[in-house]
Amino acid sequence: VKGKEQITRRLEEGRIRKGDGLVYMQDTYISYVTDNSEQFGKALKVFLDKDNYPILVNCSMGKDRTGYLTAILLFALGIPEETIIKDYMASNENINIGHLAYMARDLSTNAQETITTLVTVNEGLIDLVLKRIRKDYGSVDKYLSKGLHLTDKKRDALKEIMLY
Repeated sequence: VKGKEQITRRLEEGRIRKGDGLVYMQDTYISYVTDNSEQFGKALKVFLDKDNYPILVNCSMGKDRTGYLTAILLFALGIPEETIIKDYMASNENINIGHLAYMARDLSTNAQETITTLVTVNEGLIDLVLKRIRKDYGSVDKYLSKGLHLTDKKRDALKEIMLY
């Protein structure tokens, strides 16, 4: 949250630099693996109880934490990585940023770039986080079991609930 407040304040004050939005988003996605695995692990546990369905997953924009959790859930279900990335990128087709064009017309190009980066998904971000997972854990499967405490038994239970 601190980083979000900082970038928002810098946007409001006109002190944003080219690339600041991307750096912020990269830091955010890396933190999902390095600082927030416990929260994502708890979120995945919700899917293990049939009584919780239907489940609504959302966040402030519905693309970053939601997109990451959905991607991790799809990995747990054994969905191919290429399909998961296509699903993640589909957010850009469903996020209407048209209303921002009017609001951003008088901002600097650096501010416009930052806002665009903050409200869209970028394949480079999901690629970055997957590289970090593989660096820290060796594989997405090991991240699921060690980082998120989603054992093979729990993954089988998820598949039974969600796929069959």
